[in-house]
Amino acid sequence: RARAVRALNRLESVWYPRDPGWNAGLCRRVRERVDVPVLCEGGLREREHCDRLLGEGGEQACDAVGMGRPFYAEPRLGVRLLDGGDALCASCNNCTVPQAVGEPGRCRTPSVVRERSRLEEDGAYERENRATAGDGK
Repeated sequence: RARAVRALNRLESVWYPRDPGWNAGLCRRVRERVDVPVLCEGGLREREHCDRLLGEGGEQACDAVGMGRPFYAEPRLGVRLLDGGDALCASCNNCTVPQAVGEPGRCRTPSVVRERSRLEEDGAYERENRATAGDGK
């Protein structure tokens, strides 16, 4: 079963749209017609893309953005995004294989895990004594 999931994930990672926020147009149309918040997700890995979808520098496509796989690669990714970093996630779907056998999802891509470890050692996920986004420091 895990082998089949792994093969299908590889196929999906090749086929799946790669453009960040590839469904922004759909989210924008839905947002115009409903009176509840709209969340956009899909291929988001950079804060710049999130900001654009949320309306900074253009037309707002959604009220919130979501990420799944990037948080398997970096559980504390939010800190780095606030500081302008990009997600390490390689969009390879290796994180979903454990879920097929009932285990929690986690990044299993060696290069991503190594880079996350390096960033942890460098304190990239710590916000203490650092300026926060928008405070002018």
